[in-house]
Amino acid sequence: MERMNPMIFTELDQHQYDAFVRQHPCRNFLNAASAFEMKRENGFRIAYVGVKDEDQIIAATGIAFVPFKRIFTYAYCQRGYLLDYDNKELLAFFHAKLVEYCKKKHVAYITCDPYLTYRERDINGTIVEGGYCRDHVMQTMKELGYLHQGFNTRFDSKTQL
Repeated sequence: MERMNPMIFTELDQHQYDAFVRQHPCRNFLNAASAFEMKRENGFRIAYVGVKDEDQIIAATGIAFVPFKRIFTYAYCQRGYLLDYDNKELLAFFHAKLVEYCKKKHVAYITCDPYLTYRERDINGTIVEGGYCRDHVMQTMKELGYLHQGFNTRFDSKTQL
């Protein structure tokens, strides 16, 4: 059966984006439009994009277009995409459309660092037996072409965006 209202990838305005961020369970202060607007004030180009299904936003990300050594630009989606990472169809659709969008902006590559807990651990840092594990999310992202750069356990003070 064919879907009546297919998902659409679209640019969002700052208010649409921020309203979606405020209600999303995986949000981080670095996803907020105010964090991206600070980048704009520092000379970066930014954009807000998302996926709508029946006029409802179901996925979004802010993008900072970062010039690198005056040679090329990359797209940084800080703290990753705000979407249901367990929904493979949505993740694949969002990724494909984001790549198309960024190609039109002459972006060399896209980087993101999703704000997701990979394994469930107890208060001592021990993996919880039978707890959640997001291996399937990592596998899906690898299948989409993402390269895992290792886990970050602290704030990287070397990053200057």
